[in-house]
Amino acid sequence: MGYRNLKAEMARKDITIKDLMAVTGKSRPGISNNLNGRGRFTVEESLAIRRAYFPEMSIDYLFESDEDREEN
Repeated sequence: MGYRNLKAEMARKDITIKDLMAVTGKSRPGISNNLNGRGRFTVEESLAIRRAYFPEMSIDYLFESDEDREEN
């Protein structure tokens, strides 16, 4: 299912895949795959996204994956 919190916060702030592409340098399919759990953002990509769009939120919250939730 991917990064549920990140997707919810993107929707709240009208952040698009294109916006994430701009700060990470990843392709549209790459971003889409990551958001939907078919890949993971690197530490550098995660920090860039947080810094650009969600500085008030923690990395742990934004990038908690469905797999992380299942482990807890």
